Amino acid sequence: MCLADMWQKISDYLAQLTGIDEVIVGFLYVPLILPFVTGLLMLILLRKDKLSLLAALFTLKPVIAYPIWWRLAILLTVDPPEGMSAPISSFLSILPAILLTAVIVFPFRALFKQEWLSWVWLGGDVLRWMNTFLLFAFPFSTGAMLGFGLMFPSIYALLTLAIMTIRYFWLKWQSSPTLKTSSMIVL
Repeated sequence: MCLADMWQKISDYLAQLTGIDEVIVGFLYVPLILPFVTGLLMLILLRKDKLSLLAALFTLKPVIAYPIWWRLAILLTVDPPEGMSAPISSFLSILPAILLTAVIVFPFRALFKQEWLSWVWLGGDVLRWMNTFLLFAFPFSTGAMLGFGLMFPSIYALLTLAIMTIRYFWLKWQSSPTLKTSSMIVL
């Protein structure tokens, strides 16, 4: 089975599952491949502590939130409720992201008192909310805005993976017995 056939089967399945056209499924899920892969890598390879798990969950969040957001965007723009204003519909578009963030943050609330990097991940997630809000408030107003909006989860994923990989090797280097021995020799 070639890659194109496999992509077609995945696209058909996702189209049936979400009720969204196959072209839109490709448009929606291609930008989420990198966050999905990097999130899984962090879960599998770098999951040594709670901060790594938090970073992986925040990286994987768009994979769940984007299909919900897209479905909600279609419902609110194609057949909007009577009298709904643009600010209200824009807020409703970020509601799934806010709820998913609350679900992720709640079990890790103690971590926010201990690790400053947890605030970095939350800040990046809030930027994603604002990105979604702007995309919905000004739908497809500029191609650049839409392009950045769809690239933002990948940029977030790559930065998170880079920071967590550096942190992983830094902690590994700090805990190595060779470091302790060599620092004792220098002293």
